[in-house]
Amino acid sequence: MSESFKFSVNDKGLFSVKEKKLSLRGILGKRARIQSKILEAQEKLRHWQTELDGLQRELEALNSPVVNDWIQHMEQLKLGAEKKAQELLRGFVGELAYQKIQKQGYVNFTAKDGLHYKINRKGHVFRGEKQLCIIRPSELPLPDFVVAALVNVRESPRKFPLRR
Repeated sequence: MSESFKFSVNDKGLFSVKEKKLSLRGILGKRARIQSKILEAQEKLRHWQTELDGLQRELEALNSPVVNDWIQHMEQLKLGAEKKAQELLRGFVGELAYQKIQKQGYVNFTAKDGLHYKINRKGHVFRGEKQLCIIRPSELPLPDFVVAALVNVRESPRKFPLRR
């Protein structure tokens, strides 16, 4: 194969154009490489088309009326549980403390050990400025967790270590 360069000029600039003279052997080799790449690309395309079809079927199933009805039902149950948990928290801490939690985002209290604790609106419990290692289950409504933390930390504060 011999190569030569030509130049092309247009409004975007000056470009070099490489031209190759292909021999019979070069043409056959290039043709074989291109055919091989085409076969490989077609195989990959079939694989990804199969993958895409499967994902589309799965998405259609997850968007079915049965699934949507179940999601709506579960969201209604969650909202009901959240409302009951808010009522429980309000009844447990009293209206003034509940309003303070809503306004300031935390509640302070003193436990049996005489130390001061704080529970913020995210459910994190602090002894002084240090956070305690208490993990809230994701299914438990936050107000229920706050009530549980208030009761447990107030009564047995040393059972809860500081977070590292």
